[in-house]
Amino acid sequence: MHKPGPIHRDLIVSIFLIGITVAVFWPVGKYGFINLDDIQYVTANPHVATGISSENVRWAFTTFYASNWHPLTWISHMLDCQVFGLKPGLHHLVNLFFHVANTLLLFFIFRRMTGGLWQSAFVAVLFAVHPLHVESVAWVSERKDVLSTFFFMLTMGVYIIYVEKRDMKIYLLAIFFFAMGLLAKPMVVTLPFVLFLLDYWPLRRFRLNLPLTADNRAEKSSRGSKKKEYMTDEMKRAHASKAQRDIRHRPLTQILIEKIPFIILSSASSVITYVAQESSGASALHGFPLSTRIANALVSYCSYIWKAVWPSGLAVLYPYPGMPPAWEIVGAVIFLAVTTFLIVRVAKTHPYLATGWLWFIGTLVPVIGVVQVGYQSMADRYTYIPMIGIFIAIVWAVQDIAGRLRLPRAILPALAACVTAALMMVSFFQVRYWQNSITLFAHTLAVTKNNAVIEADMGGSLLERGMFAEAIPHLEAALKIAPDNLDTQYNLANALARQGRLEKAISYYDGILRVRPDEAAVHNNLGIALAQLGRMSEAVSHFREAVRIRPDFPEARANLGKALAR
Repeated sequence: MHKPGPIHRDLIVSIFLIGITVAVFWPVGKYGFINLDDIQYVTANPHVATGISSENVRWAFTTFYASNWHPLTWISHMLDCQVFGLKPGLHHLVNLFFHVANTLLLFFIFRRMTGGLWQSAFVAVLFAVHPLHVESVAWVSERKDVLSTFFFMLTMGVYIIYVEKRDMKIYLLAIFFFAMGLLAKPMVVTLPFVLFLLDYWPLRRFRLNLPLTADNRAEKSSRGSKKKEYMTDEMKRAHASKAQRDIRHRPLTQILIEKIPFIILSSASSVITYVAQESSGASALHGFPLSTRIANALVSYCSYIWKAVWPSGLAVLYPYPGMPPAWEIVGAVIFLAVTTFLIVRVAKTHPYLATGWLWFIGTLVPVIGVVQVGYQSMADRYTYIPMIGIFIAIVWAVQDIAGRLRLPRAILPALAACVTAALMMVSFFQVRYWQNSITLFAHTLAVTKNNAVIEADMGGSLLERGMFAEAIPHLEAALKIAPDNLDTQYNLANALARQGRLEKAISYYDGILRVRPDEAAVHNNLGIALAQLGRMSEAVSHFREAVRIRPDFPEARANLGKALAR
């Protein structure tokens, strides 16, 4: 633990972090809702759209709606609707507020733990403006990401105070914040593991008795003099002595025992999440062979790292490809194994590498796809917390390399400025794709292949705007990839009917009713198409069926009356 440095430096860094984050994401305040989750999360969800009430809060805690159990996220959306109504820009700005708060918390937490002002600041910069994090901020439905991470950060911050003060009240506060994070999104179940990594580095509450290699011994003997020549006065203060850097060591068993309440909460949240996904049919655990899921997970780890280094071709949904090619699987296994081996070899002299790498690997486990949920092979939003580990490893490694090579002091600030500017520019353009559903889906289709979900959503969005001719090719493309999707068939039938292609529309309506005969809306629209062709008796029978299924269906009742009159 380190005493706070000059407050003006922390203040300047904080203002800078706020400035670059707002500069990149401020346009979201003018953007709309997206026809992908935002409908069921906010706009068409009566429990959310009507704001805070005892009934709605009860629903938030008792529902498995949208394949998840995250009551705090539901309540957050309810508060937005209570205060802002359904003005999407203000919902977006609340996401931005949490992202700014998470960025500042990340900076202050690592500043406090490591004493490294500029390292901590640049980790926060990467977190703030990296293009992989655009999805979590610019998508209203990803409130659960930024909200759960807010409590993730608070838990870490309170935990390091507990480590210093050894106050049970502070410890209980950390557990409380962790519970709140789980109520926002269960992905934070890996937080106990992260706390254990922080105990290793930078808190240094225990050490691993790893053998030093010959290279490491040589490096250790010469590292001190080289670093002293390179380090600034502030860095020297930060590395002044082992006594100042290291928290008093604790037995490893005691450190593990401290994590038991956190692990219990994580286990309970995992069970609830599994039940929620199984009960809603969202889990594709049995839809893909285990071998395919493991192979996709291995390749996805490498894909995330590549996108962290070269963030191009980002999409709101990456379709599940099935079994990856053998060369990708073998390459991923070799890369992950060799990287892990090398990091373990140097962990004693470069502990930040172990913490950063294991942070990345471990926090991705819940969403890496071994238990597959949904149709995506991976997702940018899943990197919101895990990528912090990669940032930690890179920033501290670059600092060490610069020290060993005795590079001019201006090199690192210049490099950091270039990287920051490049990431801000890429993120700024990535944010623009989130203006509305059509701009987002058009970009996604441009950078992915065989994306049935987004083809269908693009067609549905165009259909809502009355652009029937433009919607039909996308809906047909979606059906070529997933021919059994009845919702896509229904949208295509509606578009064809509005284009006057009634016979083809009727064939789609009939096909849907053979599978789902109790769809009142399909009966009603089929009746309309039949009536336009003059087949009145058939139309009347479908209108009657629609009214029988849904007695409170005024459109079907009106259509039935008109048909009977004719």
